[in-house]
Amino acid sequence: MLRPGNPEDKIIIQRRGQRIYRIVMEGKPLRPGKSSRTPEVLKVVFTALQGITELSSKKERYAISPIEIKTEAFPMLLPHRVTANLLVSYLNREYADKIEEKIREQLNIKGIFAALTLISDRPPFKERANSKALLRRLKRIAEKWDIPLNTESSLWPSVAGLVPSKIPVLCGMGPVARDLYTQKEAVQRISLIHRALLLSNLLFETVEE
Repeated sequence: MLRPGNPEDKIIIQRRGQRIYRIVMEGKPLRPGKSSRTPEVLKVVFTALQGITELSSKKERYAISPIEIKTEAFPMLLPHRVTANLLVSYLNREYADKIEEKIREQLNIKGIFAALTLISDRPPFKERANSKALLRRLKRIAEKWDIPLNTESSLWPSVAGLVPSKIPVLCGMGPVARDLYTQKEAVQRISLIHRALLLSNLLFETVEE
């Protein structure tokens, strides 16, 4: 995967998967300051989201964060409908499924209609034996040409997660860049030369084999 951007001459050997969920919570339209047995839906949403984000676990390598909240209200009334999008970052699909069940439990609130919908699911890119072999070859080439090459894991998904397990894959092989997605975006020229040299040598060795 050749998208530029990884700092410190690093390539990615593992990426988490990512799910986006949409939560819709709806209650009764209420007047400001008027007492009611029905809870204000916006307050309920904030409390629910707090409980949901606390499900995150560094040990199990998954994290939950709200990324967007929208409200709907009639004139002169408090919001009666709230739509929120959740980002779930995960490494293990089984844990992701369990998290979904726990989120649904958090949304079971008396007096409030709640619906949870999975919008997208990008699978994780995990370390593989064949990818480790590919990495060893690259490191050997890097040492031969005195090219800096380090590795790291990433919380963000990429198309590497869609590559079949029998195919070796590494991510972040593009050149080092800074200020991505801004007017000052720039690719490090020496890194472009390094990465081109690494890939060309790897391809040459592969053809010779």
